[in-house]
Amino acid sequence: MRLFLDRRHGRFGRLLLVLPVLALVAACAQAPREPKANTRVIGLDLWAGDAGLAGAEAPRVQAVKGTRTLSGPIAWSHPKTGQVIQVYERRNVESDGTRIQLFTRRADGQALGRVFDTRPGRADRHFENDAFFPLGIWSRGESRDFKMVEYTEQGAQERTATIKVRRLDFTFRDVPHSLRYDWILRDASGNVLYEERYVYSPGVGFASFENRLR
Repeated sequence: MRLFLDRRHGRFGRLLLVLPVLALVAACAQAPREPKANTRVIGLDLWAGDAGLAGAEAPRVQAVKGTRTLSGPIAWSHPKTGQVIQVYERRNVESDGTRIQLFTRRADGQALGRVFDTRPGRADRHFENDAFFPLGIWSRGESRDFKMVEYTEQGAQERTATIKVRRLDFTFRDVPHSLRYDWILRDASGNVLYEERYVYSPGVGFASFENRLR
């Protein structure tokens, strides 16, 4: 009977052998990347300064850090694209008024990006596919470029945001496992519009800022 089945259903038999291999390949492709040496998994817990959020994909954030209040996620309709997305709000009370920024996780999961920015004395700005804070697995010294759009009073403007890790895991003001990175924004011609350096620390969140163009 076995010989009969092998001859009669040879192609079917070969298919049965191939299917487990294909299933294994698909499983490997879908498996999350494992961190390697000199890499770090960066999550929203570092951005929010709340270690209790570690490992959560879309954590509920409600934190007060000095003059900053972080909250979310909430549903928000992007006025330029019409898309309803989940955003986190960062509200900062400054000497000249209140600055409000809305952030969302990029579809590729590589960064948290702005979608809205309003501050005293400036027109409101909207963004699409921005990258402002690194997320996921990053390596020491790694740099990534992200194509994005900034909506200004002149209309949609093409931009390139670059995130470059300067120190992946170090002690900053007595807080271990801090992260230092550069954020650079260029226009379509390659001109640098912003070059800023940030430090985020566990339990603190935003810890330091430096304008590199000054």
